[in-house]
Amino acid sequence: MRFENLIELKTQIMRLDRAEEREVWITKNNTALAYKTDEYKAIWNIDTNKLGCIASSKYKIIQHRDAFMQLVEVLQNLGLNVEGNIKNCRDKVIIDLLFKGQELIDDGEEGIKLGIRIGNSYNMSYSLKGELYAYRLICSNGMVLGNAINDVKLRRLHMGEVDVRKNIRNFIKEAIQSSNKLKILVSKAMQDTLEWEYATKLLEAMINIKKYRDMIEERLSEFKGRRLTRWDIYNAITNIATHGEEITENIEGYLQNKAQKILLNTPIEISADS
Repeated sequence: MRFENLIELKTQIMRLDRAEEREVWITKNNTALAYKTDEYKAIWNIDTNKLGCIASSKYKIIQHRDAFMQLVEVLQNLGLNVEGNIKNCRDKVIIDLLFKGQELIDDGEEGIKLGIRIGNSYNMSYSLKGELYAYRLICSNGMVLGNAINDVKLRRLHMGEVDVRKNIRNFIKEAIQSSNKLKILVSKAMQDTLEWEYATKLLEAMINIKKYRDMIEERLSEFKGRRLTRWDIYNAITNIATHGEEITENIEGYLQNKAQKILLNTPIEISADS
């Protein structure tokens, strides 16, 4: 679901599912005898009327609406306006949010917008989690950057007392302040060139799923026989991660992690006979 401003984001947040705690009762071999356990609790999605997960008694629900409405309040207080998309999987919600007026590279149609990816879940698949995110306009590539700038992260387990507003505020401030670090990484990746033959060996060493490696090389085929940059390779990988057919969430994460290694120029061991 697309949103163009804070008002639209707030409207969509108010439609997200709610959860509640329910008791867990234990039976054995379908007998009528049952007893209530205090070690576990059921996290029940009220809106789907389905079980989200069985969690330990220490688990604390962080409601989608509570967490993301506090996100909206922080953005309003900081004077920031946004646009982006919400991926609503009911028990899990992920928001890709871009800051208007906070471009990483302001270059018209080839610019890069700075933002964050923030998510929450009721099924223990996702803590309250945030990481840097950017969006390249010319090819609509999503750029997940949590590893590239690894000191700008938000991760709060659903345990104990969580000051959501404070955590989100600090995270957003750090994200905006990180823009210069990202500009330097992108600039270096644009300048660092390598031969096509070496690039293919690099991809073979990094991407161990041939299907996606072939797709990436197809994106890069225009450079065959000549030099290309780390930025070209990075964008080919993120393009597949963002637009490739049948890309699951796990595969997107896998490819985005590999792309960040390229952006960071992480040393990769390449076999001499590969």
